[in-house]
Amino acid sequence: MNFFWQDEDPAAKKARSYSDIERELMADSGLMAHWSKTDKWVDEAAGYDEALADAEEQRRRDYGGVFQMHGEEDLFTKITEGMYKAGEKETYQPFFETKRQTAEDATINMMNQAGYTKGGQARGFTDSSASGSFMDEIMSNYGTKVVDYIGQMEQSASAGQRRIEEIIRNNQAQAQYLKELERG
Repeated sequence: MNFFWQDEDPAAKKARSYSDIERELMADSGLMAHWSKTDKWVDEAAGYDEALADAEEQRRRDYGGVFQMHGEEDLFTKITEGMYKAGEKETYQPFFETKRQTAEDATINMMNQAGYTKGGQARGFTDSSASGSFMDEIMSNYGTKVVDYIGQMEQSASAGQRRIEEIIRNNQAQAQYLKELERG
């Protein structure tokens, strides 16, 4: 006894089936589905859609996209949690805070050496404009250092982000290359 779906064109049947990428994701999730006699996909486990979505999200996170790997995960660069953290400014915040504190301490020391009191008045200056000018120079020096540290923090985060983007491009190019090899 033949069912109508067994006699129909294999290409038409395949068009309704899961793609190669979806099959890889099913294997990643540990779940499988099969074609039933009622011409529908049957899930073999509860929560199938969620598990497939989780596998898809994990592949996006691990490799920067959902593409067919042809079972050759070793040919792709995995994006680690550390790589993601290297692309975030918050990763460099403790370093920045240490540098900022050092600059602040140096500024306070310069003010103390110049004889500034807590009220901001300098001892030993007869001209208040000279006192203000020196204070402006000290504060400008501090501001310049802080801006430089912020720039260093942003550059480090940008370099980390560029590395992730480079990995994603390379992984996608590798997937395309494998696809071309498969076509022959």
